[in-house]
Amino acid sequence: MRNAIDLTHTILAIITMCSLYSCSDPRDEREKVRDRIFVEYAKKMKSKDLFVAGLGGGCTKDNKTNCIEVTFDYPFILNIDTSRKLIVESTETLLNLIKSDPANEKFYESFPPNIDILMISIIGQKGAIECDYIRSVDLMKGKVSYETDDHTSKVMRLIVVHEETYEEAKKILSGDMN
Repeated sequence: MRNAIDLTHTILAIITMCSLYSCSDPRDEREKVRDRIFVEYAKKMKSKDLFVAGLGGGCTKDNKTNCIEVTFDYPFILNIDTSRKLIVESTETLLNLIKSDPANEKFYESFPPNIDILMISIIGQKGAIECDYIRSVDLMKGKVSYETDDHTSKVMRLIVVHEETYEEAKKILSGDMN
């Protein structure tokens, strides 16, 4: 199954890149920088078994980025500890890639970008009903939410089982509980 997921992601990346770079390149400089960052980001996250499932974002009237959205598929069952580690690593990696080139400043509403412009989600595999698992971990507006499937509902939905600020998540990972 994992090989099929890898193959699917590879094929989609090739198709996307071919369509982006065929004939002429109509993208403006901001889009080219954004795409370069996302390609590098996707490569780095793939090494952690995080596969980009969706990208998005927004910009101001001045065409400056003010929102970045990324969704990852994770082909394993998550728990809170693994979820926390992955959401912090993926967030720090993206922020570091953006900050790594001072020339990127002209493309962002605020630079270096702050955590509030990021919306990152990681969706794991479904676990057994008896298993403590996290189906999705989300970073939005500096808050990390851990969600699992609601097994009491006939409709498929997620319920939040734990929340913390992004800074709290980083402190927990560093072992600094003060």
